[in-house]
Parts: sequence; structure tokens; C-alpha cells
Amino acid sequence: MRFSPAENIFVFKHPRSESIVSVEEKDGSALITFIDKENSQATLELSNMHDLTEFTDLLSGLKDKHYKEVRGLFDENVVFCVSYGNYGDPFEECIVFTFSIADPKKQFEECEIVVSLDLWEKKWFVDALSKCVK
Repeated sequence: MRFSPAENIFVFKHPRSESIVSVEEKDGSALITFIDKENSQATLELSNMHDLTEFTDLLSGLKDKHYKEVRGLFDENVVFCVSYGNYGDPFEECIVFTFSIADPKKQFEECEIVVSLDLWEKKWFVDALSKCVK
């Protein structure tokens, strides 16, 4: 058994939603961990440049009201969506990441993890991902 520490860790906290997005480099990949206010978490791994491009494409044009197509990924019982969101007074814009995880044993049952990232941190977030993917 070998433990190899993460080489880079970047943490983005969103105080209004009480959620956290962390990015860590692990063996040339970016591990993105999404933690909601209930401490539920989900992790995505971007292991190559194609994955990185596909993920960052989900983040482009989020505020464009004429470009509101569904943005997301899915795998078996999990649907991952990316959308634009905002909070009221004081006004704040954010990127909302939503994981909907179906329970295959119970029809119409699902768990949802919703995490926000300040829109003004988007460039730093993408830079962190780019530093991790080799």
C-alpha cells in the first residue's frame, strides 16, 4: 500500500450556500470535490485534456440569456448539471453544480447535492483545474 499526497489543493468556499468546491492534483489528474451544506459530497475526476475541455465548456457562456441549453453529464444513476444562479441582497452571481443521484431500489427516489461557486472565481477555478491536469 502506498499513500501519495496531493500535489496541489485549491479550495473555493461559497459562504451564502455554505458549500465548498476543492480541486486537487492527484497523479496528473484533477479531482474536483463538491461539498454541500449538509456535508454530502461528490467527486469528479478530470484525467486528461479532453476531460478538462469538456468540463470547462460547460462553464462558458453561463450568463448569456440566449444560450440556455442544458449543460451537464450523466453516468448510470447520476446526472450532473451546471447552471447560472444568483442571490438577492446583496446581489451575487454564482455557478451552481447539481448532482442528482437516483436510488435504483426505490422508484422516484433521489439524493441531490447542490454546490455553488462565486462567478467571479470562475477564472481561478479553471486555472486550478488546468494546473492539475497533465
